[in-house]
Amino acid sequence: MEYTFIGALNTDWSGHGEYQKGIDPALQNCPFCASDDLTVSNSWTPYYSVECECCGASVPGDFTPPEGMTGAIADKDECLRIHEAAFLSAIECWNTRLDEEPAL
Repeated sequence: MEYTFIGALNTDWSGHGEYQKGIDPALQNCPFCASDDLTVSNSWTPYYSVECECCGASVPGDFTPPEGMTGAIADKDECLRIHEAAFLSAIECWNTRLDEEPAL
């Protein structure tokens, strides 16, 4: 994962993450089309999702922001910790598979 951070006068931080295949936690292939052409993305917020570039399947992470977090994050180290937790949440959600077929 490579993070880019921006901040106004080092007081309000925002981050954007880019997934780097082979460096970050391994993503399982798409459960629908078996493609490994996957993207983990966000929009400068600590909410990440994984999307299959082949069939368009996507799964958001289930990140819950720390209590009291509203708006921009004031500390760069805290921003990094929050983004890492959100990124790993998206990976975990994507890699979760059903163990058996649902009953009809």
